[in-house]
Amino acid sequence: MALTVNSNDRPQSRARSDQGDFNLIFGMSFVVFLVAATAERLLPGHWMGANGRQQSRKSIIRQALDSARTVVPYAFMG
Repeated sequence: MALTVNSNDRPQSRARSDQGDFNLIFGMSFVVFLVAATAERLLPGHWMGANGRQQSRKSIIRQALDSARTVVPYAFMG
């Protein structure tokens, strides 16, 4: 198996590309988690369970940001 390296691909441009990919995935996942957090708040309290009571102290935006920050790095592992 041969490994080919493109000499025209600069590390700086690749880092910018990776940052752009991260920002895109983060933004999309934030929107999904924001919708989920909003829906969770609209549900009756007994549907949320014990975990929902603890997270209800956070703002909806903070909850969505925390969820996105937890999940998105897994997209770049491997």
